[in-house]
Amino acid sequence: MYTKLGEMKKARVVFNELRVQNVVSWTTMMGGYCNHGQGEEALDCFFSMGKKEIYPNAVTFSCALKACGIVRAIRKGSEIHAELARQGFPKDNALVGNALLDMYAKCSVLGMAKQAFVELPVRDIVSWNILIAGYSEHGLYADSLKCFGQMKHKGYSPDAVTYASILKACGNIGAANQGTLIHSEISENRILRDNIILGNALVDLYAKCGDLTEAQIVFNDLKVQDVVSWTSLIAGYCEHGHDEEALVCFEEMKQRGPLPNAITFVCILKACSNIGVLERGEKYFESMTTTYGIVPNSEHHTSLVMLYSHAGCFDKAMAVAKKMPSTDRLPAYFAILHACQKWGNVQIGRLAFEHAFALDKASAVPYIFMNSLHISADIQYADNMEVLQLMNNDSLI
Repeated sequence: MYTKLGEMKKARVVFNELRVQNVVSWTTMMGGYCNHGQGEEALDCFFSMGKKEIYPNAVTFSCALKACGIVRAIRKGSEIHAELARQGFPKDNALVGNALLDMYAKCSVLGMAKQAFVELPVRDIVSWNILIAGYSEHGLYADSLKCFGQMKHKGYSPDAVTYASILKACGNIGAANQGTLIHSEISENRILRDNIILGNALVDLYAKCGDLTEAQIVFNDLKVQDVVSWTSLIAGYCEHGHDEEALVCFEEMKQRGPLPNAITFVCILKACSNIGVLERGEKYFESMTTTYGIVPNSEHHTSLVMLYSHAGCFDKAMAVAKKMPSTDRLPAYFAILHACQKWGNVQIGRLAFEHAFALDKASAVPYIFMNSLHISADIQYADNMEVLQLMNNDSLI
């Protein structure tokens, strides 16, 4: 009961009080931890079982593999795979086979995921969905679409999970025509209905492909509009230069929608930067913590640097950049360098260049920005040659 409710601490207390802890009770605990994203705790259970010489069953192994996928523990996952092979575990067990496939896909080892898929004696829709989603989640969108075609050719009917993954692939490679065909297929099969994940995938598809009218239509037709729905639409407006519309959408979201998340604010800060509404952007940034309890991350700080830089407030931009962790500063200095071209501010540009150079001497980006700044500001030939000489010394030209 407690595991289904997510009350894992209470479940653990009851478990510890059991006189006999058998494979069923251990596996129940593991399943509860996995279902609530606690992969490390699930793996602790699995290895504790081994120490107590309690032999895992198919469900136990599948939970252990799922836990490895949750925490991206590829080494432990490979060890469990090897243990399955040593024990001569039946290869026709679909539960374990799909769990193995899912583990490798989530750990980004897609070659092994494909091998696990090929070795499955029987493949079901779950197997195909795992592989398609694995390709899509790791940016191999063409492979995802190819796998989708193979699945249909083999006679499998896509479900909502399949379509959500494939729509993501279409959106990310700008395959608007194929995405529209899939939308028609979804409508014909009456799969959409009240499926918020699929609805959001359609909004995201059209938004990324620049068809903002269709994105808005799909959005308006959703029975429930969650933070993902709103953020996908806002991001689409920002991405395609409709920054005013993005801000209008955000204000509407604040009035009648769910609370914005960290990704929403990245989009909004970029929109403010693009159209130069400095004070409004500052207020949005401040509201992240004061109103919504969101701790700004490196993307938010970089967006704030962009906001200040584009407005010509370089002192504030540099101050924000300097407060960021050194590992996160490089994009901020690039943003300052880019804005310096607009304002012709060679002095700040030179300072940002030096900071960027100190962080990554191998990157050609700061040199390119500085060279362009010198050209746009009509800097003397000798000063520009200094930058080119530095590039030559670092074997960048």
